[in-house]
Formats: sequence, C-alpha cells, structure tokens
Amino acid sequence: MQPMQQPQPPAKKKGNPVVAAVGLLVVAGLCGIGGIVVLSGNDEPQDPVSANRDITAEIMCEQFIERELRAPATAEYTDPTTRKDGATYTVNGAVDSENGFGAKIRSEYNCIVTDSGDDKWTLVDLKLSE
Repeated sequence: MQPMQQPQPPAKKKGNPVVAAVGLLVVAGLCGIGGIVVLSGNDEPQDPVSANRDITAEIMCEQFIERELRAPATAEYTDPTTRKDGATYTVNGAVDSENGFGAKIRSEYNCIVTDSGDDKWTLVDLKLSE
C-alpha cells in the first residue's frame, strides 16, 4: 500500500509578456497623466476677497440652515440668490422641509456667511422664517 500523496496545485501558467508589457505601459501612462493633472492644479490658497465662491457659500448656508430644521434630511432648497461683498456672502432663498407632524412647510431664509480662507466659513447671521 502506498502512502497518500497530497494533490499538487497546477503549475502556474506564464502570461504573455507582450500583454503584460502593454498593461504596464497603460497603467504607467494613466499614472503619468494623473500626475500631470495634479501638478497642474493651483495649490496656492485663493484670496477670500477676490475669489468668487458663490456655490460654496450656498452650500455652507444649507449646512447652517439644516442645524435649525426639525427634519434636515427632508430639506429641499429652491433657487437661492447670492450677493458678494468682499469675503462676505448673503444668500437668500426658500427651503421646504417636514415639521414635527410630517407636513412639508416652506421657510424663507436670509443667510450671511464670511469666507475666512482655507475652507473655513463663519456664520454671521441666519434668519429662517415660515
């Protein structure tokens, strides 16, 4: 009687060296292109007074408004208007959200925020009325 032998895993097939080389070139090319895009970006901080960041101001106001809502996940904003004065933005608009009874109500808002630079925003004033 012969001792049982463990089955040997099949020998690994060697891949096609041409396919491997082409794959390596594609990956290297993509990394190189990505590097160019990253390197071509403007890493210098923008001056809050001269930069126009209307959309960011609107998003920041939405975040401040949602802190005041009963059901922030239900918030739907309609056509905000934004005015800029230096690094200060005034955003006006309306938000529909559910109240404590689950009914949708519309609130008008006036939000004033200041861009302090380095992606820091300060809430100056927020008026939220039904």
